Amino acid sequence: MNTKVRVYRCFLIVLFLFSNVVFAQKLNIVTEHLAPYQIVSGNEITGFATDVVRAVLNRTNYQYEIKANPWSISYKQAIKNKDTCIYSMAYTKERSQLFQWTGELIHSTTSFYSLSAKNITLGAFEDAIELNVAVIKDDVTHHFLLTKGFVEGENLYVLENYDALLSMLDKRQMSIDLVILNDELLKNRVMTSN
Repeated sequence: MNTKVRVYRCFLIVLFLFSNVVFAQKLNIVTEHLAPYQIVSGNEITGFATDVVRAVLNRTNYQYEIKANPWSISYKQAIKNKDTCIYSMAYTKERSQLFQWTGELIHSTTSFYSLSAKNITLGAFEDAIELNVAVIKDDVTHHFLLTKGFVEGENLYVLENYDALLSMLDKRQMSIDLVILNDELLKNRVMTSN
């Protein structure tokens, strides 16, 4: 796979807490499998970001439970439910008013990727609109591409997780030209799959 054009520059791991939640109330903490930040194995959730979230919450009087779902489900739960916190999430201007942000842990880049056999070269971001692109549902890249003129079902295909995204690129070579992936996540996947 080849990196083509950088799409998004900042990936933040955040945890937000609503000030109106009382200490006696149990917090629902939601996330997704996003190795190496959150690693879901059976009922256990580990990884760098999870360790940070636990360390912070263990210093409070909050009771909490961490659950992993597909990103879109966790994202919608965090928007809808006042006693729900979410991590790790990219900060954007559009999301800034939806959540109470508490911390930044890393910066990362996100890029277009394609199979080398497709021989795709993008001279500019706008070149991608002529191609079929797959993203994660409700991910920052999904929302970003919608603002740039991509249309779901026409040139934008929405999937539930990174495994599905990579599988679609590989198995549907004729219909999907590009996927958008966090560079660190892809690097981690390549390193751990060998």
